[in-house]
Amino acid sequence: MGPLAAFALMAASTNNFRLVFWLALIPGFLAVALLAVGVREPRANQTQVKRSNPLQWQTLRSLGQKYWVLVGVALLFNLGNSSDAFLLLRAEQIGISASLIPLTLVVMNIAYSFSAYH
Repeated sequence: MGPLAAFALMAASTNNFRLVFWLALIPGFLAVALLAVGVREPRANQTQVKRSNPLQWQTLRSLGQKYWVLVGVALLFNLGNSSDAFLLLRAEQIGISASLIPLTLVVMNIAYSFSAYH
């Protein structure tokens, strides 16, 4: 939904990047305000057992080699995902309007969705 909203704002504001970025701050501020005002920690009962931090070195070591291989492979693929930004820059270089650049993100995500489905 974000890229579609960005496309609509870019088209409506005749590629006013500053306006689009300033408007993009609004949902972030609303989320922080909701967290600050609307979310409260439950009161602790005296009978509850104090929970310890689940992320301890011993716990991380017990996850096993297969888990850490998966984390490493995911890290490599995510580093390679930065090439999407270069594709967007290239799209602008070949003449795609700046207001259409967010739609290229939509098309890329649709392609990813279809290629991930078995």
